[in-house]
This record gives sequence, C-alpha cells and structure tokens, in this order.
Amino acid sequence: MMRITFKTDGGVAYFPGLAKPFVFESDQLGKKDAKSLQSLIENANFFALPTTIGKAAAQSADMQHYTLTIEDGKKANTVKLVNNASPEVQALFDQVRSLVTKLRTS
Repeated sequence: MMRITFKTDGGVAYFPGLAKPFVFESDQLGKKDAKSLQSLIENANFFALPTTIGKAAAQSADMQHYTLTIEDGKKANTVKLVNNASPEVQALFDQVRSLVTKLRTS
C-alpha cells in the first residue's frame, strides 16, 4: 500500500483553503487505477527524481505548480513540479491530479 500526498500551489484563482494537501492510500483506488498508478510511478522512476523539476520564470506567479509525495514502505520521495517535465513524469502528475479530483467528489 502506498500513501500519496498531492498539493497544488499558485495560479490565478489560488485559494489557500482549497490548496490543502490531499492524502490518499493506494488501496482506496480500484484495481485498474491502482495498477495504472503503479505503472506510471515506475515509468517516471519517481523514487529517483530530484526534489524540484523545472524553474519558475520571472513572470510565472500565475502558474500552478504541484508537489507530489509518494511513500511506499521504506521508499519515499517528494517532487515539486514547476515545468518542463518529461512525458513520463507529466503523465504521473496528470494521473494523480485526476485521481485526486475523482476521490474528492466521491
């Protein structure tokens, strides 16, 4: 079982109350979603990623950035995505963001 924490910061319509980290466990997901998430984590080599990906441009105050923490047994990593992610990393962040939306509304 993995614990996933996802946080969104910044953006034009940034509301601190809505930006609280969302935490869920992989066993809250259906089998298909859990398997897809596991595959994306492996494809992105998440546990070997640096703590920050990309740099904020001088005029990027309105850009959203995301922080993802995944804990899996003794392995854990936290990655802040600002911009310029590889397709594999972007796919992982997109999937987690989609899962968070799905779990918040269920």
